[in-house]
Amino acid sequence: MLDSWFQAVPAYRLAAFRVVLATTTLCNFLPILSRWLLQGAGSPATTATIPWVPHLPLPVVVCLLAVGFVAGITLMAGWRPSAAAAYLVALGIYGYALGNHSHNGFLHLLLLALVALSTDGLTLQRLVAANDTAATCPAWPERLLRLQLSMVYFHTAVDKMFSPAWGVGGLRLSFLTGTRYLPGIALFHHWSLATIGAFPGLVSVVIIAGEIGLAVGLAVRRLWPYAVAVNIAFALALEFLLLPAMFPWDLMALMILFLPAADRAYQVHLGTHCGTCQAQRQVLSALDWTRRLDLSRETEKGDGLCIETPTGRRFSGWRAVAFLPLALPAPFLSLLILFRFGSRFVGLRVLGIGLDDFVFVLLGLGAILLLPMADRGVARALFERIAPIWNRALCRALRVGLTRETCPPHRIATTP
Repeated sequence: MLDSWFQAVPAYRLAAFRVVLATTTLCNFLPILSRWLLQGAGSPATTATIPWVPHLPLPVVVCLLAVGFVAGITLMAGWRPSAAAAYLVALGIYGYALGNHSHNGFLHLLLLALVALSTDGLTLQRLVAANDTAATCPAWPERLLRLQLSMVYFHTAVDKMFSPAWGVGGLRLSFLTGTRYLPGIALFHHWSLATIGAFPGLVSVVIIAGEIGLAVGLAVRRLWPYAVAVNIAFALALEFLLLPAMFPWDLMALMILFLPAADRAYQVHLGTHCGTCQAQRQVLSALDWTRRLDLSRETEKGDGLCIETPTGRRFSGWRAVAFLPLALPAPFLSLLILFRFGSRFVGLRVLGIGLDDFVFVLLGLGAILLLPMADRGVARALFERIAPIWNRALCRALRVGLTRETCPPHRIATTP
């Protein structure tokens, strides 16, 4: 059994997870840590968790933080990722030793530490530009990361069992406060919190049982598909109800490690001689970090973008676009993290309120557009208006000739 921990597995899962983890590090972990360290430098009398930890002068802290952001960028790019992750861990430990505490941050530091021990050998440039499927790495880093997540769920479940704020009473759930601003999202959020507050004990028991079930499901190979789906739903629920920042995004990033990689299981049908199809093929190839798309399926008479799943289901047009985040989770998760924390920062600076509620609008819209009726009515009409503009801009950006022969669905997009 131990031999399987050292067998060669596709390196794309681990590399894609590293990029997503680095995105959260740059967008949330480092900004929060920067605020803590700068406050500590400005108030040296603050009591540290470890008494002998020194309060460094402000210029030194600024230099350490600047190097930290450089380390985050290099971790994302895959340049000396082990050294970059190790530095971020050391910087985080120093920040927490000054008296700052964050359960979310502790898990993030642990994930960075495990990444520091890994060797996927894939840079972001290779993930985006190359078309190989042969890159491998030892299995133990991703198995250790999966095992760690199972241990986290088991620990949180046991902790809740004996916590006076949880247990069978669910006292913690009686004092949830609203954090949403968009009218429809805020109303649903208020209704959700009111429902939880009416049955705190029952909800607490369900959460404890669910976390134990997730701990078991993530540890047992046959239960992975169910555990992954429940984990994603749980992470989104946490983000929606509690606004805990890093934690749910780290959970969803870890799900990449449970997915197949380098299997080319999704067949993408695009026209051979269509300029727009060629541009779309380039974009999809760049987003296929885990090598799941088979882009070799070319047709003489193209019918626009069409994706066929391993089970034989087909998605075309608008539904194919909405399905892409499921087939290419890593880049879309990185973009979602950028949008979530970026929109919150911009909203707070400009309007005084966070705009990260729009993440749930996008997720809800994507779920609706996957339904069969999304090819009809208003959604189809909007798609037929937006798609030509996007395709034309895409062709020009990638310098694909607009005069090349086009398939019927794209002909309007290339008309001068």
